[in-house]
Amino acid sequence: MEQLSPRPSTATLEKGVPDIRLKNDADLSKIYVYGTKLGQGGFGAVYEATHIETQTKWAIKEVCKPAPGSSKVKMVENEINCLSQINHAHVIHLEAVYTTNKRICLVSELCKGGDLRQLLDKKKFFTEDETRKIIFCLADAVAYLHKRDIVHRDLKLENILLKNSLDEDDGTFDIKVADFGLSVKTGGVGINNIRTDACGTLIYMAPEMMSGRGYSHWCDVWSIGVIMFMLLCGEPPFVCKTKNKLLDKIMNKQVEFTQPIWAKVSDAAKYLLTCLLKAEPADRMSVQQLLENPWITGDTSVLCVQTSVLEMMCDYLEHEESN
Repeated sequence: MEQLSPRPSTATLEKGVPDIRLKNDADLSKIYVYGTKLGQGGFGAVYEATHIETQTKWAIKEVCKPAPGSSKVKMVENEINCLSQINHAHVIHLEAVYTTNKRICLVSELCKGGDLRQLLDKKKFFTEDETRKIIFCLADAVAYLHKRDIVHRDLKLENILLKNSLDEDDGTFDIKVADFGLSVKTGGVGINNIRTDACGTLIYMAPEMMSGRGYSHWCDVWSIGVIMFMLLCGEPPFVCKTKNKLLDKIMNKQVEFTQPIWAKVSDAAKYLLTCLLKAEPADRMSVQQLLENPWITGDTSVLCVQTSVLEMMCDYLEHEESN
């Protein structure tokens, strides 16, 4: 990165991400030339920008500095802390962080293809092969996060970006999981690491998170199931206006495939969805089981019966007793 005069204060986050403090907002314009505004959210705006020295293009998220102690502070810190620990092909790459008295600027890789929500609105639905490519990449990223005890907690179509436009990527769907503001790093599995605070977007939210009884990384698997369902038919599997009504519907009704488009989808894909969208997290397929499922590898003829966590525990206890 180009150094300014006077020299800015520079620290290094995990993964070698520079954390650079500038005297004022104008100093950033000496490093990057701002281009098109890519989006506007509750925290600030995202711009395309070109690094002057290298002429490489990046995305810059500008966040007005929240008041100390506010929830926005925690979310910005979450995003920076998590992305500083991550190096995965399908997770957005954080290049640098710049801080002034008024703003925090996150420089990340530029994704020119928009997000999956925008693309789904255009396409109406994805083919099974297209969905398979996306879900494989998403599951691979989530498995990577879970191995590092990071739970995203807000997986949704809007938070999955496309590196290139559809015309440029030749249908490969190079996706990038983004927006780690609600993510949390747990201490691993176990009762002491159960979370109870509900967060995220309602139609993607796992039932155990809605109920307030406690949840863990299994909530991300539910969200993957919702995303897969929506990619295949264009609509969410469960819809209600309030959290309580939605929870009641999920707990009392299995996922159904009523839209005509499902006639063109394999039984293997539909069965997989029932495994991902189990209301009880202990009965739900794990992200690793998803990656090992025959449907992911392209075999739509096999209905691979999953083994739930409870079944695995019972098998283990029976084995121990027999010995």
